[in-house]
Amino acid sequence: LDESISSKKMSFVHLNVYDLFNWQVGLLNNVAWSLWGAGAFHVGLQIYGYEYAFGGRDRGIDGSGITHCKPRCCPKHSFRESLCLGVTSLSKQEVDELLHEVAPDWSVQAYETLGPNCV
Repeated sequence: LDESISSKKMSFVHLNVYDLFNWQVGLLNNVAWSLWGAGAFHVGLQIYGYEYAFGGRDRGIDGSGITHCKPRCCPKHSFRESLCLGVTSLSKQEVDELLHEVAPDWSVQAYETLGPNCV
């Protein structure tokens, strides 16, 4: 497994969790999470050295709402934690092809701040 990952035939997949906007929201999230098990979060999926996310402002892959940035460095939000989801056997090229395939279904216009696209 380590050899496959180091040779980039496989990749760990991480869910990077952010407090929406800034650290002040993080303080509110801490209280809301302890009281109600809820909060205001943004997430990105990290794979092959990139972090992919869906949003309603910036256009990304093929004009969709899927954008990418350096892992754990989303410029609009405050990084909270990373959760390892496991390993993918998809190659980098297969991941890229999959993103282009699903991009039309993830338009900027379809984004809803509190809608079903949120985790």
